[in-house]
Amino acid sequence: MKNDTCLIKNVKISTRIVYKKDWCGDGQDKDTHSALVSLDVEIENPTLTPCTDFLRVVIKPFGEENENKTICRRELVVSKGTAVVKLSMTINNARLWSTWDYGEPYLYQMTAEYAGARYVTEFGIKELTYDCKHGSWWLNREKIYMRGLRLSDENVKNTDFPEIMSIDSLIAGGTNTVCLVDNAVNEEFFAECDKKGILVWQIYTIGLSDLELNCFSQKQENIYQSGLKQLNHACQGVWFIEPDERIYTEADEKNQYIAECRLLYDTLKSLDPGKEVFLFSQIEYRAAEIFGSERMAKVDVHNVKMIPNVTEMGIHNKMSGMTQEYISTEAAYMRIRKYDPVSSFFARDPFLMNHACMKPVFIGFEPGATPYILGQAVEVACGKDFTARLWLINDYHRKIEDVELSWEAVDEETNQILARNRFRLNVNADSAEIPDHVIIPTNFTLAGHSIEIKTCLKTDENIIAQNSYCITVKNV
Repeated sequence: MKNDTCLIKNVKISTRIVYKKDWCGDGQDKDTHSALVSLDVEIENPTLTPCTDFLRVVIKPFGEENENKTICRRELVVSKGTAVVKLSMTINNARLWSTWDYGEPYLYQMTAEYAGARYVTEFGIKELTYDCKHGSWWLNREKIYMRGLRLSDENVKNTDFPEIMSIDSLIAGGTNTVCLVDNAVNEEFFAECDKKGILVWQIYTIGLSDLELNCFSQKQENIYQSGLKQLNHACQGVWFIEPDERIYTEADEKNQYIAECRLLYDTLKSLDPGKEVFLFSQIEYRAAEIFGSERMAKVDVHNVKMIPNVTEMGIHNKMSGMTQEYISTEAAYMRIRKYDPVSSFFARDPFLMNHACMKPVFIGFEPGATPYILGQAVEVACGKDFTARLWLINDYHRKIEDVELSWEAVDEETNQILARNRFRLNVNADSAEIPDHVIIPTNFTLAGHSIEIKTCLKTDENIIAQNSYCITVKNV
């Protein structure tokens, strides 16, 4: 008997790309161009009368009107209460969701219908994995380099500077990843990231008070519900349980609290066993783990006051900078590093930093081995040549051919060009190389002057990357 009062409360979706294991004998798994979609359909019957009808699930490309549909139909009897029906569907010629810079954020639409009830949601097919041995992340079995922001709930709801915090603005600046800290799930923000190809990493900070006996159950339920709301979003990448460091160092109930943190980890893992979930046990390495680096020196964290004309920025070589709360006008910028020197990221102001350091192709300077503070001029003594290695970073998996790289050093007092170079080159795929060295002779006439080094990588029509850097000549 059909019952029109039935309700489809939720559909939990998980996906897996299907590979054939080494079927050619060459040691490589082969992509079958298909994907397995697992669904948990939760149906509620509030009446005493059992409901008998067909559950019909249709999966099709989102926003496209074509015949490429996958359909599953099953007859069900749902008695009073809630029933969870498990289905598996195979999508042939599956198209994968990726970040905007490594592919296409391709989405599917799932529609479930039962006894007059209807449930519609979008999802993406992707595989995100972490290689703990090499500290690298892989999206759909291609290495991915994270360039992104760590935002608090205030940032996501930012209304003071909407043009700065919009997804379009983040993409224009080169960002492909956003870390959210303890935020209530903002459906509009997640949906926008789904459609435009931004990975979202959810971090749950755990304080001592959260693990007290009368608070723990509520914290566990809140995390479960938050994870459940995020689960179907294509952009959702990884969940992190980040305990207060005092849990490991000061708490009298340390063993109990660590066990409870493990329960929170298991709670998230139960939502989707195939998803990466992390529990931080070494608090000082949290940022290195987040952005996939074996050593902290390979991770840059920048505090940037996102207000026009503010030029004070800093590299945090200690990970303590990761744990602080960021007000609505601040954000932490992060990028996986592909080379060792700590002092290799430079920019003159916050907005140039955003558009320079976050780009998939990046030009950086390395004047020395000591950490460099962004926005503060490096000093060089009169009579000594200033030398720096010029780094060229390409995060793309494609070669960039026949482009022009140029740099020039200009005395800001007289506008005199002190040194320059310009040449054409090919930029190798997934590379970190030193194509040139910057050498600037200084003499006593330059004492007290500031020198700006500007660099640019471009084709005949477009600028690919640019950056600038300032040094001050001091009198000795």
